[in-house]
Amino acid sequence: MHRAGFPLFTSMWSAPTRTCPRTCVWLAIYNGLSDKIDRFSPDVISIERVFAQSNRNTVLGTAQAAGLAMLAAAQRGIPVALHTPTEAKMAVTGNGQAEKIQVERMVARILKLDRLPQPADAADALAQAICHALRPAGALQGGEREEHLTPAQRQWARAAARQGNHGGVHRGM
Repeated sequence: MHRAGFPLFTSMWSAPTRTCPRTCVWLAIYNGLSDKIDRFSPDVISIERVFAQSNRNTVLGTAQAAGLAMLAAAQRGIPVALHTPTEAKMAVTGNGQAEKIQVERMVARILKLDRLPQPADAADALAQAICHALRPAGALQGGEREEHLTPAQRQWARAAARQGNHGGVHRGM
């Protein structure tokens, strides 16, 4: 993991060294997250739900960074939303199996950016935020606001319901 995939900052991750062991790296990530949260005062923090991959080190590093973000949010009473990569792709492209370039293009289009988000992981982080922002309260449970969804959001809500995901928002730890 060379950078934490959050849209507010990049390049906060570095490999442990003799002078900065893993705990030092975690502290640097936590402090960076805390500073950004305090500076921008988000109403909610959306985090990619970690899933098993073949690269154990990537999963562990991602889970550790996510845990630090959850801790920083919990300490400030900020709700945390967890969304899978499939949900984020579905939210921005209408296809949960979309290719990375499709996600990048749609994120740029939705946010009216002049160019694709850089680094490439920034599009994933922004897709997480868009995913959560597009999810109206009650929409996945068939709530009264469901009629206000776009066709892509309805498709996404149906897919999420089939997967048994009913919101993914957690308060605190």
